[in-house]
Formats: sequence, C-alpha cells, structure tokens
Amino acid sequence: MNLYNITINWVYLALLSALFFGLAPVFLKASMKRADAWVSFTLAVTVQTILLLLFYPGKARAFFSAFRGRGLQNWVPLILIALTFLLSAFFFFLALQRSQVSQAYSLFSFSRLLLPLLFFLLLKEGMAMKNWYALFLGLAGLILLLIGSEGKTEKSWLLFGLLSIVLELTGRLLLRRFGQAYEEGFRILFESFFAAVCGWIVLLIRRRGAQLKRVTVYQGFFMAAAGLLTGFAVIFLNRGLSNNAGIVRTLVSLALPVSLLTSAALLREKLAGKAVLGMICLTAGLMLPSLI
Repeated sequence: MNLYNITINWVYLALLSALFFGLAPVFLKASMKRADAWVSFTLAVTVQTILLLLFYPGKARAFFSAFRGRGLQNWVPLILIALTFLLSAFFFFLALQRSQVSQAYSLFSFSRLLLPLLFFLLLKEGMAMKNWYALFLGLAGLILLLIGSEGKTEKSWLLFGLLSIVLELTGRLLLRRFGQAYEEGFRILFESFFAAVCGWIVLLIRRRGAQLKRVTVYQGFFMAAAGLLTGFAVIFLNRGLSNNAGIVRTLVSLALPVSLLTSAALLREKLAGKAVLGMICLTAGLMLPSLI
C-alpha cells in the first residue's frame, strides 16, 4: 500500500504540518531531560527516516538503486547539503537542550527571514520591500521573545543556536546552487538517511551504548514521537506545497505559536508579556512575505 496516495485537502495538510512542526521541539525538549543530546538526535532521526521510507516506497526503491547508478561527482554536492543540515539540526538540539523552547525555536525560525537577505548579498538577487518589512518585524519580535522568555538557560545555548542558523543558511545556499539536480523526494530521503547513519556511526565510535541503555521509556517515547512528528510534518508540507505554495507557507508559519504555547502549557515555560508580543511580531514577519 502506498501511503503517499492518501488524499487530504491541502489546507488541512498545511495546518497539520504547522501543528506537527510546532509540537516536535516540545517533544524533543521533554526527551532531553538527563539524556545525551546525540542519543536523542539519533533515535529521533532514525524514526523519521523509517517513516519516510515507508511513506515513499517508490522513492525508497529509487533511492537505494541510485547508489549503484550515480557517479562520485553527483554525490558530493548532495553529501555536502546533507552534512550542513545534519550539523544544523544537531546544534539546534544542543541549543534546545540548554535553553527554553521559546528561545531556541524562535531563533531558528528567524533564519527563514534571513534567506532573502543572504540571496540578496551573496547571489545578487533582488529583495522585495515586503521581505525587508518582514525581516525588521521578525527581528523586533525575536528580541522581545529573547528578553521576555523566563527560565533557566545556559550561556552556551546562544552560540549553538547561531551555529545552527549559519549551517542552515549554508545548506540553503548549497541547495539553491546544486539542489535542482536532485528530485525533491529523493533528496529528503537522502538527508534523513544520511543523518541517521551518521548518528549511529558516531554513537558506535563514541561507545555510547551505556547512554542508550539509560534511555527510559518516557524519554524513548518522546524521542520517537518527535521523529514521527517531524517526518509527518515534512511529508504533509511537501504534499501541500505542490498545490498552493504561498498559502501553505503562510499557514506553516503558525508552527511558532503552536510550539511556544504548547511548551508553556506542557513544560511550564513562562512567557512574559514581552514574549507574547514578540511571538506575535515574529509570526507576523514569517507570514508577511507569503501574504502580500
């Protein structure tokens, strides 16, 4: 049975994607209490990879057969893209582990608003006025969020968060330069598979078997749930983008308030008035380019 053939209205797909993208960081945060960040990352991305392989059986067959048909020159750009996204995701894990969801996820979400500026500066592409408005509105929202978020954090979280953004933007640049050579579903599968394989290799090299044994049922549930949520969010997003990309991107921006409000309800993270106003401003900035 090809689960990809299930038909769901694209609006619902976008809303489900926003919901799952928003819930995933909360579940990741819950799984990281007294757990090794790399173990959490590896288990979550492994579950995500299994889901993607099951959901795209045709693309999975093409994915594995491609290992025999592509030359080294075709694999190098894809590996570089996958490696930058892998490192970006891991540094996001480290930032999330050392801060509040409202801080780490807001900072990472802001990277979307930096993309047009990056393409403007490095690729000499035009930048519409609406993107400038969105950038400044999002920046104001991010500052308010960081100031208004309460709770214990480690100083290193900001460094890891910024490294995550730099690597995410680098990956997007590489994707813009080389991504057209790869079919979207194939590339998504490869990135997830690459991250899972690298995760297990690092665990074996670091001899983290003891850390795996210490994972409780509670932690394992939230790690697996985070992987499932992210996997379904990616699937629904790509299905939705094939119908109405502009509105889908607008609706998916709702992942930010979903994440912050859920973390406040489930993880008891405190959001001051400034943080709530910042959440509204940043969400508006994320939605603005697609609305106008």
